[in-house]
Amino acid sequence: MAAEESYKAIFSDIITVIDRDRETLVKVVRDALIRAVADSRPAVIAEYERLRDETKNKFMQDTNGPLDRHKCAACFMIAAMAKLDIAEIEQNPLTPKLTKERIAIGFGLSVLISMIREDRNKNAKLIAFLDKTNDKFVFPDTLCDEEPYFRNWMLCLYYGYADNSLHVLSLSNTLFLIEVFNRERAAQLKG
Repeated sequence: MAAEESYKAIFSDIITVIDRDRETLVKVVRDALIRAVADSRPAVIAEYERLRDETKNKFMQDTNGPLDRHKCAACFMIAAMAKLDIAEIEQNPLTPKLTKERIAIGFGLSVLISMIREDRNKNAKLIAFLDKTNDKFVFPDTLCDEEPYFRNWMLCLYYGYADNSLHVLSLSNTLFLIEVFNRERAAQLKG
């Protein structure tokens, strides 16, 4: 998929997820977030491309080769945290806490799912599993507290960004482990 097509698909996916979130987002917040995501698109893409190139230069022997899907997804997550401009929306008392983090994770998971689907032969079981879950990854149960994994991950992004300690390799490892967890669930499916 060409870069512009990929960007268009990723942003369309995020906007669709926001638009369908009737459970946690009231209409005025949904509409404002959709506008903000669309308006922030050029800045998020530019930051993603900067992070992608920086990651290639620092961590790859062949800097002309593609990044793996987990690093691409992590770069998008950090770019969204840095460039998605929703500060004014977050001041609205109707906006749930950790909204930017939820959207950033959405970017990462969208990229991951898109890239998994590009290689249908290699990922057939996982794709069948994602089809059954409506393109939603399943997260492990937490062991040490009552909060769900997804909320803990949003908090990790919040504090990591606030401390300027989000790192592509750490986030890509988390994304890799989520994929592995879902591959294990997919392997348990019959037929």
